[in-house]
Parts: sequence; C-alpha cells; structure tokens
Amino acid sequence: MADLITKDTYKQAKALTGAKDDERLDLIASSVSQLVKTYCNNSLLDYAVDPYTEFQTIEFDTNSILLTEGPVLAISEVWERSHPTEDYVQLADDGTEYVLDKRADTLTRVDARWPKGVEAIKVVYTAGYSDLPTDLRLACIDLMAYYFKEEHKITRQLGSGSMTNPRTSIEDYTGFPDHIKRILDLYRQM
Repeated sequence: MADLITKDTYKQAKALTGAKDDERLDLIASSVSQLVKTYCNNSLLDYAVDPYTEFQTIEFDTNSILLTEGPVLAISEVWERSHPTEDYVQLADDGTEYVLDKRADTLTRVDARWPKGVEAIKVVYTAGYSDLPTDLRLACIDLMAYYFKEEHKITRQLGSGSMTNPRTSIEDYTGFPDHIKRILDLYRQM
C-alpha cells in the first residue's frame, strides 16, 4: 500500500539535507501514512488506480449503501445475492438497477431494496486520489515534524530544564494538534 508521504517530500518541505536522520524519517513517514489512513478510515491513494472489492452486509431494508472508500471515482461491477449459499448475480451498469451519488459516495438500488444478508452486496470500484491533495500533504508534513521533533510528548527535556507541551482541545482529544486535526477531519470517512 502506498505511503501518503515520503522522507524525501518531508526533507524538501523542511529544506533538510544530509542523510543523518534518513532511517528514522523513513519509519516516521510510513507510520504517519498509516496513522492518517486509520484516522480517516480511508486508504486515500491505494485504490485510485487498482480497484477495491468491498462486501456489504445488509441488516435492514434499505435501497442505499455507503461505500467505505472515497471519493468514489468509478464503479466497475455491482453484484448481489439473497442468501450466503447462493451465487452472486451481476447488476446492469446502465443506470437501470443502481446509481452512484458521487457527492455522498452512496450506491442506490433503483426501484428495489438491497437484499439482506451477510456480504449480500459485492462492489468493485476505484476510489481516492491519484495525487494527495495539497492540504492533506501539508498535514502529513506537519504530523511528521510533530513526531520527528517529539512534540507529541507532554514533557520534554531541554538541557537541564524541561518543557511542557500544551494539549490540544480537551473536548475531542485525539492527540493531534488542532491545525492538523482540522485538515484530517475534512477527509475522514465515518
């Protein structure tokens, strides 16, 4: 899976040269990438080209399902089945059986309800970004700096003294600085 940020992107943004911290920066870049993907509940880059296959379990009567990856770029295939022991049946992609609402990343069954059951729906689609949006790249750079400079620690030693970092918002504490959290929340899938 693709990292959202690399050591080289970080070093370029911070005008760093030399290889002294390269191994540590590689580790932080990979960790920050996974952390952002986990927080956002979204792979962001991984399925922009290579399709994602998602199985949906339907527990109640509905004609709309929310896809987990986003933003949805294109639907390749939609399949449904009425019972876990049955084979999937592919739906027509001509707009007569389902439609995609790209604003909400929802798939709506036309003139019918989705069948209920475990993995009753199978959707193959592409989603995400071919290039990371610049505001999200900035959040990743700032998050790398946050961990690289060890600003995540509440109290840090500075020579013979110590410094206490202020916490972020108490109400919705995630551990991210507020300016980073604001950007990540724009890309968070619920």
